[in-house]
Order: sequence, then structure tokens, then C-alpha cells
Amino acid sequence: GRYNKRRPFMTVPASRRGKNRMEVFAKANELCAYTVEITANERTFKPEFAMLTARIVDASVAIGQYLWSANNIKVVDDDDLAERRSLQRKAKVKCNELIFLIGVAKKTFHLRGRRVHHWSGLVSSVRSMTSAWSESDARRFRAGH
Repeated sequence: GRYNKRRPFMTVPASRRGKNRMEVFAKANELCAYTVEITANERTFKPEFAMLTARIVDASVAIGQYLWSANNIKVVDDDDLAERRSLQRKAKVKCNELIFLIGVAKKTFHLRGRRVHHWSGLVSSVRSMTSAWSESDARRFRAGH
């Protein structure tokens, strides 16, 4: 790293820094809040399709809950790691389900492409950040912490 006068310690270039796993929670919260906000608009998300809307919201909430639960497992042995990885996997499965549901919503509610692109992008970000976190866990615990 380089010496920085304002911060007298070695800095890691941004391109070489790992993603902080707390970022995945911030992104999952952003996804959930965005989903709840846009689906609350009954002019777009018609009440007669409330079952579909509820599944969309439930999937976005489940993603955050799985990730939060995974983070709250203190990994001290292989069983703990397996449980954490299971919750991470469930979050990724829910991400895939939400991508599918967004596609259904696009057709059902005639959503604009820009909105769908942004929304799907949030989901994809959460999914890829979750994968990176899971891979980081695997490397760290394979190396013995």
C-alpha cells in the first residue's frame, strides 16, 4: 500500500479491497425498501393481483432475513459453517425467485424497462455479494480462520 499523510498507516487500494459483508445487508435493506415502496402503489400494482404482490414483497424480506440470520451465526466448527452456508444459499435461491417474480410483474403490471432493470440490478447485486461472502467464508475457514 501507499503511505497517506492524512492516515499514517498502509492503505489498501480500492481495487484490492474485499467487499465488507455489511455492504450486503445495506444492499438487501435497499432492495427490500425499494420493493415495498414500489409495490405499495396500487395504481401500478393492482389490488386484484395482491397475491403476486405479496409474494414479491415476501421474497425481498426473506432475502434480508436469511442474510441477517447467517451473519448472526458465530462460526466455531463445521456445523456452524454449514448452517451459515445453508442460509446464504437460501438467500441466493430467494434472489433467483425474486428475479422470476419481477419478470412476471413486468408483464402483469406493464412495468417500464428502466424500473425493471434497476430492481433486477439490486437483486443481482445482493446475490453476487452473498456469493462473494460465502466464498470468503469457505476460504477463511478452510485456512483455519
